[in-house]
Amino acid sequence: MQQVLLTSKNIRELMNLEGSFFIPTYQRGYRWTSIQVKELLEDLYEFMLQKQSRDEIYWLQPVIVKKVKNQWELIDGQQRLTTIYLILKVFTTYMKRQNEPYKLRYQSREESADFLENITTKSDTDVDNIDYYYMLTAYQTIDAWIEEKLADDISEFAGILKANVKVIWYEIGEKTDPIELFSRTNSGKILLNDAELIKALFLSSTHLADSNSDEKYLQLKQLEISNQWDQIEYSLQNDKFWFFLQNNSKHQYSTRIEWLFELVVGLTNTIEGQWDQYHTFHVFNEIMEAEIAQGVSKETIIKNLWKRIFDVYQTLLEWYENRMFYHYVGYLLTTGVSLKILFQAFLKMNKDQFEHFLLDKIAGYFHNITLEKLDCTKNKKEITNTLLLFNIFTLQNNSESNQLFDFERYKTEEWDIEHIHALQSKLPNEKEAQNALLGEFEGLITDLTLQQKVKDFIAQKETTGFEDLLLTVESLFSDDNFNINGLSNLTLLDRQTNRSYKNAIFPIKRKEIILRDRSGTYIPPCTKNVFLKYYSSNIQNMNYWSKNDRDEYLKAIETELQSIL
Repeated sequence: MQQVLLTSKNIRELMNLEGSFFIPTYQRGYRWTSIQVKELLEDLYEFMLQKQSRDEIYWLQPVIVKKVKNQWELIDGQQRLTTIYLILKVFTTYMKRQNEPYKLRYQSREESADFLENITTKSDTDVDNIDYYYMLTAYQTIDAWIEEKLADDISEFAGILKANVKVIWYEIGEKTDPIELFSRTNSGKILLNDAELIKALFLSSTHLADSNSDEKYLQLKQLEISNQWDQIEYSLQNDKFWFFLQNNSKHQYSTRIEWLFELVVGLTNTIEGQWDQYHTFHVFNEIMEAEIAQGVSKETIIKNLWKRIFDVYQTLLEWYENRMFYHYVGYLLTTGVSLKILFQAFLKMNKDQFEHFLLDKIAGYFHNITLEKLDCTKNKKEITNTLLLFNIFTLQNNSESNQLFDFERYKTEEWDIEHIHALQSKLPNEKEAQNALLGEFEGLITDLTLQQKVKDFIAQKETTGFEDLLLTVESLFSDDNFNINGLSNLTLLDRQTNRSYKNAIFPIKRKEIILRDRSGTYIPPCTKNVFLKYYSSNIQNMNYWSKNDRDEYLKAIETELQSIL
C-alpha cells in the first residue's frame, strides 16, 4: 500500500527544515504576477486584523514533496513557497535578527537560487531572463506594499506569517513517480481533494501505529480502513442510495465520500474556524491536533474518528434498507428537513420512538393545512408536498407490495403539478393548428352529427365557427363548473410528459401516460391510478374527470394521509 505522510507545517517549521527545497526541471519557473502577490498580502493582512485568537490558522494550499537524500523535491507548491520566501527576504531588510528563509534550489537553473538569495541587492539591470523578471517584480511589489501598509505592524505581521500561516504537508513515498504525480495535479485531474487528504490522514503510518508496532499490524489497520472506505464509496455511487440522502443533483463531488465527511463534520464539529477549501480535512486535522495536545495517542484518535464516520454511514445504510425509514426519512429530506436534525434525533431514540418522531415531523407540516382549500395558484409548495406524500404513503401502507418510491427519478427529473382536467389554453388562430386540435377529438366523439361537423370544419379553408365548435366538443368531456386549481384536479407528472400534450383532454392524457409508462418514463403510482380511475367506485365515463371522480380522489388522499392530518 502506497505510503503517504500527511501533516501540517507553519512557515517557521519550513524555515527550520533540514535540507533545501529542490525544484526539478519538469516544472516551469516562478510566474506569479504583482496582482497575485498583492492578493496574498491583502488576504494575510485581513487575517491579521480579524484574528480572534493566537491559535487561529491561515491555511495555504497543499505542498506536495518527496524526500530525496537531504533535499525536498517540490512537486506542487513552488509558486506559493517562492512568494513566501520573497516576503521573508523583505523582512530581513526591515528587521534586525531576522533568520534567513528556507533554501530553494533548481535542477536546471542553478543561478536562480543565487539570484533569490541575493535579491535584496538586485535591480532591474540584473534581470536577464523571464524567471528573474517575475522574481524581482514580486520582491519589489512586496517591498512597496510593506512600506505602505505595515509601518508600525511589520513585527506583528512577520510573527503571524511564521506562526499562524500553515501549509498542508503532503509527503509521498519513495516509490511514487513525482513526474506522473505532477502531471496529474497540473492537468485538471486534481489529486488533492478533501477525500484524498483525509484518506492520507487516516492511512498515514505515523498515525495508525506507534513506533513499536510491526509492519504487519500497520498493513492490517490500513487494509481495514481502505476496504471500508471503498465499501462506503461503492454504496454512495448507487444513485438510488445517493438521491435518497441528498437533493442537490447539480453539486458534483470528486468522490461521494466527501459528502459523508461534510455530514460527519456538521454532526460533530466543535472547532471554530472558516476555510475556503479543504474544509473537512482541516476540521479533522484540528480535532486531531487538539486531542494530541490533551495526551491522546494518534492511533486512538484515528480509530475513534474513523469509527464515527463508519457508524454514520451504517446508520444511513440502515435507513435506506428499512422500507419504513426509507419512505419517511426520504420524504422529510426531499422536503428540506435537515439530515443533521434527523440523525441527532435517531441517536437518542429506539426504532419505535424514531418512527413516531418521523411521523410527528411529517404531521407538523400539515398542521395548518386544509386539503380541500388548497389552490395551486396560491399553494404550489403545499400541493407538491401533499401529492408527494400521497404517493409515498400509498406505497408504504400497501403491505402486499415491496415497491419503493423512486427518489432518484423524482430528484433528477423536473416535475409539474398537472391538471387532470385541463386548463383552457389560448385558442389557436392558425387553421392548421385548429384542425390539429379538433382532430384529437375525432375518434372520441360518438355523436354522428357532431362527428360530421368536425370533419366539415377540417375540410373547409375558413376558420369561421372554430370557437363555438370547440366549446361544443369540449362540453362532452366535462360535467360542471368547479375549482380547476383545487387538489381534487391535480396530480404529479414529469415535465416532459406534461409539456408533450399541453392542455389535452382527459382521454388524450390517459393514452399518452400509459404509452410513456410502458416506455420507461417514471409515472408516480398515484398519477397512474388517477388516469386509470382507480379511486372511482362508479366509472360511468372514461372520457372525462367527473365530479364523482374528483370527490373520491380527494377522499382517497385524505384517507391515505389520515394518520398525520
